[in-house]
Amino acid sequence: MKVSYYRNLDDLPLYNWRKYNETGDKGFLVKSGMFPDLKAEMNLAWYNLNDEYLVKFCDSHERNNSLKKRKKLVVNLLSYVETGNMMYKMEADIIQAELLNNAKALNEVKSSFLEVVAYAEKYFGFQIDERKTSSIKFFTYLESMKKQNNGKEN
Repeated sequence: MKVSYYRNLDDLPLYNWRKYNETGDKGFLVKSGMFPDLKAEMNLAWYNLNDEYLVKFCDSHERNNSLKKRKKLVVNLLSYVETGNMMYKMEADIIQAELLNNAKALNEVKSSFLEVVAYAEKYFGFQIDERKTSSIKFFTYLESMKKQNNGKEN
């Protein structure tokens, strides 16, 4: 059976977004099929999802930092393939770990993720089912809350 990955935030359930960011387990990116050890495909799926998140919900400074690191990652991986020098591979591994940590940091707030969900539920007056609500829908709820609260402060 062919493996299918979540390719955009419209399809990715909020539960999977949360669990991936808490655990780093890329199995939460698999939409259907057996969980293979296809690291490159899983990384690509994560980068696509994270790019979409950065573009829609983060400022340009965060996006630029992420893009610079990814460029450095690609350069190091290509240099490793070309030369076989393990220093490039180690540098690429370090950058990849930094990107993962940065992605997790973007999702960390002073309160836990579930507290944010609870606050959004209270704010909007309905329950959010993490397994049925898409990630993009939830983050759009948060953006809406932020805009409404900013409007009240003015």
